[in-house]
Amino acid sequence: MLFIQWLLKAFIRSDEPYKVRKSLFFRLRFFRLQKDRKLGVSHKLSLILTLAKMPLYVLFKLKKSDQNFLVFSHGSDLESRSYFLKKNLGLNRNEILFFDAIKGVNFYYRSYSSKAHIRALSFTVRAVLFAILDIFFGNSNIQKYWYATAIKNMAQITLTGHQFEAYLLFSLYRPASYLTALFSEEENLNYYVSLSNSILLGTNRYTELPSGKALWCSKMQEEELKILAEKDWVHCAEYIQATNEDVFYHEKINTDIEVKYDLGIYTSGFWARDAKGNQQNSEQLVANQTSSKNYDYQVFLNRLLYPVIKFKKKYPVFSVCIYLHPYERNLYRNHQISPPYLENVVACGIAVDFSDQSSLNKIFETRIGISATSTIIGDRLDNGLVGYYVSNLDEKGNVLHQQIDERYFGEFSRIALRSDDELFEVLKASVKAK
Repeated sequence: MLFIQWLLKAFIRSDEPYKVRKSLFFRLRFFRLQKDRKLGVSHKLSLILTLAKMPLYVLFKLKKSDQNFLVFSHGSDLESRSYFLKKNLGLNRNEILFFDAIKGVNFYYRSYSSKAHIRALSFTVRAVLFAILDIFFGNSNIQKYWYATAIKNMAQITLTGHQFEAYLLFSLYRPASYLTALFSEEENLNYYVSLSNSILLGTNRYTELPSGKALWCSKMQEEELKILAEKDWVHCAEYIQATNEDVFYHEKINTDIEVKYDLGIYTSGFWARDAKGNQQNSEQLVANQTSSKNYDYQVFLNRLLYPVIKFKKKYPVFSVCIYLHPYERNLYRNHQISPPYLENVVACGIAVDFSDQSSLNKIFETRIGISATSTIIGDRLDNGLVGYYVSNLDEKGNVLHQQIDERYFGEFSRIALRSDDELFEVLKASVKAK
């Protein structure tokens, strides 16, 4: 990882280098390839071509911006992001510049400076050189397509520095986003990071950004932050209560609907992932049947689905619907690949939602929601609904998986179900409430 080592040595001069490295390498675990896979030649050539063009973009593709705030790693849904920023920071759409580091070729300035331009060009040339050397000689078991995003973001910061009132970052769990935040830190800029709606332990467990302002976006995150900050795993200058990141869609949820099911099970599609949790494409699934290698899928089956099937057979009046992960719905709709548990659940009268509509829009149609890992449980709690997680601990306190950890839930540890008996008690209460 020559590129990363060069960046950390040349530009990241933190007072806590160990914490910075720990935070970065925690995020890199999502980008490790399986032992039997390496970056292919075509992948390397494509990435090198993308990188080689970047100094030319910095040199010739400059545009003037009248906006006051610049946003990185925003995704494609600009309407939703704009609404979130308006609700929480009071920013109007015409004040925001969304920087496209994926498909965009432009770099922006508010007040042109030849000195800053030369500095940005110099940084980009050196960064591209080290990235290309890394592609040829570095660890080949690391996905590196995000190198280009990181370089673009940092080149933009080098070009404009304090010209923008603030920089804002989403998707902090990605290495490129975290490096961009670190670069903002080193440049002594005013910047905000959103912690998303996800459980922090699995995405932003280690986050060393001592000057950053962190927006937390769910009630569960507030509890997690208390514990993670106390352990000094998360270190930011300020923690700001925000709405759910998807508040644009939350405010459109139809709350005035009848309850259709006693229980909604929210999946994460682990049967369609490899042992490290990476989604597999249709060809890989047909060839490898990776579900047996994914321990989290076995936890979903043994700790949630099979016990619910058992309960359903005993209480046929109990109604259940499985709300599929979007990737599962895509596999079924576009590739005719069904979840391996489909036949079993249909046979005992459990409904499965294959529709195009987001599960978020349907959270009010179930009396109870349960999942092994899905963040939609947090969405239910934020909307005043009942939700539970299957605990990562068993009755004896043994750790069964790392996707969540009730020991960091604070007061929400009450929603973690450690055994079949605890699960059955919750389900029986729902039956009695009918």
